[in-house]
Amino acid sequence: MPSTRVLTALVGLPLFLLLVFKASLPVFSLAVLVVALVGLKEFYDLMEGGDTRLQKFLGLLMGALLIRSFYYTDFTLIVRVLALAVLLTLIVRTFSGRAVTHAAQEVGITLLGLMYVCFFLGYLVLIRDQARGQAWIFFLFLCIWAGDTGAYYVGRAFGKRKLLEKISPNKTVEGAVGGLASTVAAAWLCRLFLFPEVAVFSITLLALVLGLAGQVGDLAESLLKRASGAKDSGTLFPGHGGVLDRFDGILFASPVLYYAVWLGYLQPA
Repeated sequence: MPSTRVLTALVGLPLFLLLVFKASLPVFSLAVLVVALVGLKEFYDLMEGGDTRLQKFLGLLMGALLIRSFYYTDFTLIVRVLALAVLLTLIVRTFSGRAVTHAAQEVGITLLGLMYVCFFLGYLVLIRDQARGQAWIFFLFLCIWAGDTGAYYVGRAFGKRKLLEKISPNKTVEGAVGGLASTVAAAWLCRLFLFPEVAVFSITLLALVLGLAGQVGDLAESLLKRASGAKDSGTLFPGHGGVLDRFDGILFASPVLYYAVWLGYLQPA
C-alpha cells in the first residue's frame, strides 16, 4: 500500500498543475495568499513559547495586505505596507500593557515572519504575472522539488560527510551535490519541453543558483525548527509536514527566479 507521503503527492500534484496552468492570476494570487497565511501561522507557532507572545492577528492581517500588494506589481505599495507593518507592530506592542522584558524579541519575530514567509512568497505572484509566467512557476517548483528529492536519496545512499550537523544532522555534502545535480537535470528537462530557445549555459547556471538558494532555504528552516525543538513546522500535508516544510526552498529561490526573468537574463542567446 502506498505510504502517506506518496498518497499526499498523488493528490496534491494534479491540484498543483491545475492551479499553475489553468487558474487565472487572481485565483493564483488568492492561493498564494492562503498558503502564505498558513505558513506565517506555522512560523508564529514555532517561535512563540514561554513568556514570548507574538502579535499574531496583526501579523496575519499585514501578511494578507502584503501578498495583496504584490498582486498590483507595485513595489512602492509593497514598501508602504512593510513600513505600516513596522509602525503598527511597535505601536500595538507599546500600548499592550504587557511587561517590556521580551518586547524587542516579540516585535522582531512578528516582523521577521512577514519578511520570511509573506514577502518571499509574494514573488510567486510577480513571476506568474511575467510573460510565460505559468511555465516559469512550474520550472521553479520542479527544480526545487527535484533538488530536495535528489539530496534525500543521494544522501541516504552515499552520504558520509556532514554538511551542517548542528543545524541538520542528516544532511550531507554528498546529498547537497546530488541535490544540485538533480536540480540541473530538472532544468534541462524543462528547457527541452518549455524553453528550447534559452541557452544551455544560461539554464544551467540559473539551475545551480536556484538549487543553492533552495538548499540554503531548507537549512534556514531547519535552523528555526531546531531552535524551537520541533520536527515539522505543521501537519497540513500528511507525510510531508507543513507549509514551511514544503516551501522552505521556494521561499529563497522565488526572488532569484523573478529577477532573472525580469532582468531578461533568460532571453534567447
